[in-house]
Amino acid sequence: FFIDLSLRKFGYPTLSTLYLFEILRDLSWFSLLLNMLGVKADTFKPDQVKNNLNLIAWAAITLAIPSVVLVDILFYENLQITNVELIEAGAWIFSGFLVVVIVGLALIEQVIRNTRIDHLWHIKFLCLGLGIVFSFDLYMYSDAILLGGINSLFWQLRGYISAISTILIGISISRTRNKPIQMNVSRKLVFHTGMLLVAGIYLLLMAAAGYYIRIFSGEWGQVLQISFWLISLSLLLVLVLSGRLRGYLKFYISRNLFSTKYDYREEWLRISRTLSQTSSDESLPERAIRAIAEIVNSQGGGLWLTTNNYHYDQVAQNEFGWIEHNSITRDSELVSFLESEKWIIEIEGEDRHKLNLPSWISSIINPWLIIPLVSDEKLLGFLILKKSRLHTKLDWEDLDLLKTAAKQTSSYLAQMVVSEALSEARQFTAFNQMSAFVVHDIKTLNSQLSLMVSNSARHKNNPAFIEDMIKTTEHAVNKMNILLQHFKFDSQGESGGLQTIDFVQLVNNVIESKKHVKPIPELQLLNAKELYITGNTNELFSAIGHIVQNAKDATPDAGRILITLSSEGNMCILKVIDNGVGMSQDFIKTKLFRPFESTKGLSGMGIGAYQCRETLRSLGGDLKVTSQPGVGTEFNLTLPLS
Repeated sequence: FFIDLSLRKFGYPTLSTLYLFEILRDLSWFSLLLNMLGVKADTFKPDQVKNNLNLIAWAAITLAIPSVVLVDILFYENLQITNVELIEAGAWIFSGFLVVVIVGLALIEQVIRNTRIDHLWHIKFLCLGLGIVFSFDLYMYSDAILLGGINSLFWQLRGYISAISTILIGISISRTRNKPIQMNVSRKLVFHTGMLLVAGIYLLLMAAAGYYIRIFSGEWGQVLQISFWLISLSLLLVLVLSGRLRGYLKFYISRNLFSTKYDYREEWLRISRTLSQTSSDESLPERAIRAIAEIVNSQGGGLWLTTNNYHYDQVAQNEFGWIEHNSITRDSELVSFLESEKWIIEIEGEDRHKLNLPSWISSIINPWLIIPLVSDEKLLGFLILKKSRLHTKLDWEDLDLLKTAAKQTSSYLAQMVVSEALSEARQFTAFNQMSAFVVHDIKTLNSQLSLMVSNSARHKNNPAFIEDMIKTTEHAVNKMNILLQHFKFDSQGESGGLQTIDFVQLVNNVIESKKHVKPIPELQLLNAKELYITGNTNELFSAIGHIVQNAKDATPDAGRILITLSSEGNMCILKVIDNGVGMSQDFIKTKLFRPFESTKGLSGMGIGAYQCRETLRSLGGDLKVTSQPGVGTEFNLTLPLS
């Protein structure tokens, strides 16, 4: 009905147009049959011609006859004669199609004759379906030559014959899943054809429904029909754009029409293309998540990586969210299992491994898979994926492809980690070079001030000397202020060895040193009056002082900075809480602990937070941050008790 409606609206195609499509159909079937006979691209190579003369002759004849008929139809089409004249003058065209049909039947006979008996079961329904089509065309064109025209009844019946043949060909395709015919069908072509078929069936059903709405709705029929059509087309658009529907269709096609679930060549190219997209706005970790998640139609994922081979932190997310307090160490059961077994963990079925998973996994919405990322037999990181849209159970083929993709992804991420480490080393080298220039300027200022002090006793009563001394001092102060703007770095002296430290007294000393500018930090001792740790006094003083100074810089004078000190188990916990400007999750996860990244412009070098965390981690502790823009920030420092 829908096709008939379209033909009435836009006009019927000419007979020559129908013939063109028929020739293309015949050429397609001939190509398939020749391929089954053994005609390949290598058949026509110069060194193979002598051995394949029969195949080349068959290919030349079967492809030349339809091509000649096609050229003649195009010739008559350019003469612009009417359909009636074309039929009356085209008895020889019917003869050409008759020859084409005979060649098709001969090809089918050759395929059956040359197929091994154990393979015949797989292709007999294909040959039967094509045989029915060509046999009916043989009868139809023979009748057309005798009577001077195609019988309209035969022409209409031809569609039903083709439909019956399609069923037989489909049975043959299903039989070739285990021992496929040597032909390459593009999965993309089948997928898009399937989408068009689904859309076509849907439109036919909607057209029929709209037709009956118009008939039985009286004078409002046309309005209701138009409204129904708009709703139907909108729904079709939503269905076509639905990722879940496309995923189910792709899964159904791969499972029922192909011997393997995945087109491995396409998957490999897609993963490589995704990981190497340097022009993309996504970072490499984000692209790595997407490359693996798309294999199983996962809704999103998060990536954990290590830079010191001990701590694993979340570095990227895609429709996953940032997980609070997500750090995990090499000592944990999860990391040990992933590194030793290199096995993909299904979180819901974790009873098999009896692992104690980190508590923060419970805060993830719909966690599904934990995929290890291994480089050089060491666990570089792991990927946590959310549940698939399709809710399918993984089999060996899914797991093997995920492992292979994880290995490919690990190589890219390992290169990224090494490149970043090299970049940081170069930045520290540049930092040291800049320090040399600053030391040079300080030495110059020191020389000026030393000269002034050495001459002060002799010329202290000379007004000109006093004036020069004031100018020299003013110049030195200005110079030092400029240096401090570009080189602000807290240092409390040289690092010494490890020693037992009264941590409460150390924190009090830090607070005392920060009382000269508001807001003044407040200290609360929660469950311990004395806490002793092992470390270097100067390094810890500098690290804690930097965190407190950060809180002061981010908090207005009327704000509040609260420092709490407590112990839990064998760990000492120091929290620095402020109600300042806060930081975004993106900045915390991607920039806060990267050297030379700062929110303070020229007044900050961006290495304080990085140095502080590295200092704590070198002593067996850690630094975690919770913040919200406009609300405030909480720094959580942990250190093992002495």
